[in-house]
Amino acid sequence: MKKLKIITIKKDEKLLRTKSKDLTKEEVLSKKFQDFLDQLLYTVKHTKLKNGWEAAGLSAIQVGNPINAFVSLDLDTNEFKEYINPEIEYIHDKKEIAEEGCLSIPEVTGYVERPKKIRIKYLDRTGKKHKEKLTGWNSRIIQHEYDHLQGVLFIDKLVTK
Repeated sequence: MKKLKIITIKKDEKLLRTKSKDLTKEEVLSKKFQDFLDQLLYTVKHTKLKNGWEAAGLSAIQVGNPINAFVSLDLDTNEFKEYINPEIEYIHDKKEIAEEGCLSIPEVTGYVERPKKIRIKYLDRTGKKHKEKLTGWNSRIIQHEYDHLQGVLFIDKLVTK
């Protein structure tokens, strides 16, 4: 399988700031989309970062496809999961600040304040609906990838620690 080309802010910031669109159930179940998801997973798993960090997620927009889909590493299982047409609800006022980086902004990190707990609703690759509560780094990774779908980059949310 071939890795997809990850778009960087230097090459196409305008596309990275595009709001992504939902998929229909028919589109989710299509061979074309299933193949795309496989390639997205392959890409995130086989992308090496110079700073010793591991890729924890990748959104469709980062490879030039403005659709509401991303993959994210579940740190409890150490497996990647697919999130399609996600909706996030922030369920707690408590926030925390942590350092983040992004495959589309190579070799740049910064501190971002994010809610500690979220509830996410999404479809899996079979079109089945899911609802989960997430905390900690799992929550942070999801929020980072979800921001991509909204055309928001982590550098837009930088804070001083």
